[in-house]
Amino acid sequence: MTASATDTDGYLIAGDALRGFAALAVLVFHGYLGVAILVVPLDQNVDWGLFGDVSVRLSSGLYVFFALSGYLVGGPWVRAWLLGDGFPRPLDYLGRRARRIVPAFWVVGAALLLWFGTSGAGTRDVLILLAFGQVFLEGQVQYIMPQGWSLDIELMFYLALPVLAGLALHVWGVPASARTRRRALVAFLAVAFVGGIALRAGPPDTLEQAGARNLFAFAWAFVPGLALAAIEPVASVRLKDRREGRRIALALGALGTASFGALVLFDLNDGRLATLLAYAGCGTGFVGGALAWQWATGAAPRGLDNRVVHALGRWSYGIYLIHVGVGVELIKHVPEGLAPGLALALVLGGMLAVSIPLAALLWWIVEKPAITGRRPRRPRLRAPGVRSRVAPAGVPTPTGPSVAAVAPTDPSVEAAAPTRSSSAAAAPDAVPAPAAK
Repeated sequence: MTASATDTDGYLIAGDALRGFAALAVLVFHGYLGVAILVVPLDQNVDWGLFGDVSVRLSSGLYVFFALSGYLVGGPWVRAWLLGDGFPRPLDYLGRRARRIVPAFWVVGAALLLWFGTSGAGTRDVLILLAFGQVFLEGQVQYIMPQGWSLDIELMFYLALPVLAGLALHVWGVPASARTRRRALVAFLAVAFVGGIALRAGPPDTLEQAGARNLFAFAWAFVPGLALAAIEPVASVRLKDRREGRRIALALGALGTASFGALVLFDLNDGRLATLLAYAGCGTGFVGGALAWQWATGAAPRGLDNRVVHALGRWSYGIYLIHVGVGVELIKHVPEGLAPGLALALVLGGMLAVSIPLAALLWWIVEKPAITGRRPRRPRLRAPGVRSRVAPAGVPTPTGPSVAAVAPTDPSVEAAAPTRSSSAAAAPDAVPAPAAK
């Protein structure tokens, strides 16, 4: 009998869909921002209406990525602590994370440097950028890959997990009491959330300074995913085949939608407390809603589990890395005097039409080979009408393949158990978050 999704912690069927939609949201955000700032003349007062209000808030897709990373990457560490089991092996874990994010980042970074040049940045700054240190730099280097700062935050999070686990073992060991371990985790998550919010919502003039964007200031964004991973062993059992589970899922989905609506309706975009809480609500609501539905039904809605969204999930990292460069090149070729609406449609359409195929190519020739350690192979031709349902050994796939169906080394789920998370490209960690500058 095939295992259901509720039998395996760390398995998120809708993870590909969430990642893919979040990547497209960030693409639209950057495309709109580029046209509104670089194409439309300053003396032309364009009213973008509701589309503009929504587009400029689509940067909230970034916080869905952070919540996913908290759940998928941090989940195995959280569960190991709660169960009193051994943590994932740090070197294996870090090796997987490096294979997942570094090769594609370097390839795209090199391509951008060859195409656009260094934007006036010196060799030192370029090297620091390629070493994921962009958040500590100011000046022209920001224009090489302006969205790359979120990858720096992600890398800090990846590195912090084994460091924190090692410190906990060294200072306290693993408490014998399960209650003590739970209380310690709750206290840690509360401090990370409240402390991170307080630090990020500090004086406005410090928010964008070099070094202001760091893991301490963004820890709150990972907490929803870590908390969901912590409650999963109990919640997945209690909500299984229960109507209450579906209601909770719908309520969480409503929370995510309402949080995004609040960003739009109340013009929240200033990095202050209300804005940050709305961002946290987006991550909690959308990721938590997908998980609760899965815990209750063992599946995901069809719209979040099909070939298209699984493909978008696989390519989401590439879309994130590539789309800004594509947008910049398109904006350079927008005809003068073109109506703002047509210019926006041209740029957004071009970004979608170019970024997605390039991301698919990047996945095939760089990302997947780096994950699996195998050279890229031409996809096999399938007989008409035959769907592929191949999954890696040990991964239950009750409703369809995900990125995990391609490789036994995921980009977002560190395995604490023999099973792997299908939503994160078939390995033990999480796909880096697309960013919003």
